[in-house]
Amino acid sequence: MDLRDDRRTFLTLRLNDARYGIAVTKVQEIRPYETSGTRVPHAASHLRGVFNVRGHVVPLVDLNRCLGLPPQPTTDDTRVIIVEVDWSGETVLLGAIADAVFTFLALDDESLVEPPPRGTGIPREYLLGLGPSEAGFVRLLDIDRVLTQPPATTRGEAPDFPRRPGTDLNH
Repeated sequence: MDLRDDRRTFLTLRLNDARYGIAVTKVQEIRPYETSGTRVPHAASHLRGVFNVRGHVVPLVDLNRCLGLPPQPTTDDTRVIIVEVDWSGETVLLGAIADAVFTFLALDDESLVEPPPRGTGIPREYLLGLGPSEAGFVRLLDIDRVLTQPPATTRGEAPDFPRRPGTDLNH
């Protein structure tokens, strides 16, 4: 399990009806969902558009779609989690849409569990592990992998977002 000392505290969130966690070291901020972003024509279904975060153009992605889960309607609980991900050695800011954000969950090494081969509802390679909480197990996401690989439902197709600098996907 790839959980370093600095990755034991997780921001918990809801996607569909399940709880997930993202390492707090990856989270920059949490924002209310705003429809003021700019749509990108002909973009992949998981890319909702781009928006401005303190002068930076930040892509906005739907975590449900990235994980191969059905998209959910936005509500007053919908949030955008600004995360830093490692994309081929470069740090990239992305906005990840979650159905709701809850609280922080601190876990020790002994409480972390390897994900089972089946039954988690998402591809196993997207998980760092499982962590117990009062509401049951939280699926701990490898957010770098989730946001830099093609969505679970489109595997095998060429990724069209985000593009790696200097990479020509047509050749």
